[in-house]
Amino acid sequence: MALEAIEKLLQSEKTTFIGGSSGLQAKRACTIQSHLALINVQPKVMDLHWQWGGRQLHSWTHNWVLKQELPQSLAGQYA
Repeated sequence: MALEAIEKLLQSEKTTFIGGSSGLQAKRACTIQSHLALINVQPKVMDLHWQWGGRQLHSWTHNWVLKQELPQSLAGQYA
């Protein structure tokens, strides 16, 4: 269900990403989509992602599955 939701979001013409269609948020959404697709095909792929710094990817995907929210960059938001 989460994979279908992110695919609909990416294909929708009404979707506007912070930074545009080639910005950081759009790239993260594509990464989440790829991660969910891999999990559906091969559940053991998670071990591979943990080796490649996939903790952040896992947290993005987990946040998407639970809240349907895309990650945002914190750049420029200093105290």
